[in-house]
Amino acid sequence: MSLDAALRHLEALQAACQSDPGLWNLVRAEQDWSLYGDACDPLSPAAPERLLKAFQRELYLEVWTPPLREIDAAATVLIAGGGTGRFADALGDRGWRIELIDASPEAVRRARTHLGDRASARVGDLTDPATLEVAKYDAVLAVEVPCYASNPAILMQALRRALRPGGMLLFSVEARPGALFADRDLGSPEAVHAVLGGGVVTLPGMKHVHYYTRDEARGLAEAAGFTVRAVDGVCYVPDGPFGALVDAARLGDREYADALRDLERRCRVDPLVNELPRAWAVAAVAA
Repeated sequence: MSLDAALRHLEALQAACQSDPGLWNLVRAEQDWSLYGDACDPLSPAAPERLLKAFQRELYLEVWTPPLREIDAAATVLIAGGGTGRFADALGDRGWRIELIDASPEAVRRARTHLGDRASARVGDLTDPATLEVAKYDAVLAVEVPCYASNPAILMQALRRALRPGGMLLFSVEARPGALFADRDLGSPEAVHAVLGGGVVTLPGMKHVHYYTRDEARGLAEAAGFTVRAVDGVCYVPDGPFGALVDAARLGDREYADALRDLERRCRVDPLVNELPRAWAVAAVAA
């Protein structure tokens, strides 16, 4: 590719991301795949954050234990924005028919390798009406997905249409309070002002994120036609305000991990810090 062609390509990419800023997240992800490969895959033994990502997954699944128990053993479950299969891998032994959809071709390729015949995986834009069949799923899991969409409301409406009446939605979004203390990308006055204001931060070339308060996370679900069962804080410790306490290399030590897990539980109910998680984990039912 000539320099002129490369510049035209860059200009076209920047124009597309300006009109659809959520694309910055996909652009950054694909760049990271090309540069770092296995290091970006939380299911790869070569990933530096493999134990940390597994620990975070445990915290989410602990919070969602009650609604997960309600899902029928013969259910059809969508893992929306499922990446390389971190959550599909953990849920693949429950007898569910699991389908993973992600916008990243490389993530889906890896998911197919990790999951084998325990789940199907395909590339798709969740906001495209052609991607999700109406009323197909009994449950949808969307971990840290709506907050990275250009328009979270449109994505939530798409997930609602994909669920059968009474179906379960388990989703999470980035939390405003915890992010202010723990998100290393919010390193400028402009970014902090954005979080304190409308809660939307666009860092061209890096990411586009909507940050939420607890009430805003609840409202996001209710506006899409869901009845909210619970909104819980998650990741007060890993990636959260107390992230400096985590030695990721020691997370394979059960006693050490249990101590952090106990701290996480205490933060979730402590009136002083329970509004400071890195993410809100929401359990909701399609009305």
